[in-house]
Amino acid sequence: MNWNENNVEILHNKGETEECIRILVADDEGIMLEAFKNVISSTFGDSCIVETAKTGRAVTEIAETFHPDIVFMDIHMPGINGIQAMREIRKFNTTALFLCCIGL
Repeated sequence: MNWNENNVEILHNKGETEECIRILVADDEGIMLEAFKNVISSTFGDSCIVETAKTGRAVTEIAETFHPDIVFMDIHMPGINGIQAMREIRKFNTTALFLCCIGL
């Protein structure tokens, strides 16, 4: 899926006719995980399924079974970093859309 301004509307409508969008959020800060999860849930409701991970290794392990459509990835995480995790996930999931997040 190529990301553009129409994708928000697609996300809103997807739950009505197709299976849910699978979103994986990876960040080592619990408050960020909860913030992402709350915004996604309040915006898209039941049209999305959200999973979370706090380390690069955990996000790759979850992605293997969860098969996310979209991954919000923190770049700086313990263990393997977000870039390395994206490379690992890309080996078995070639269609996931990655959105990188950096805390300053």
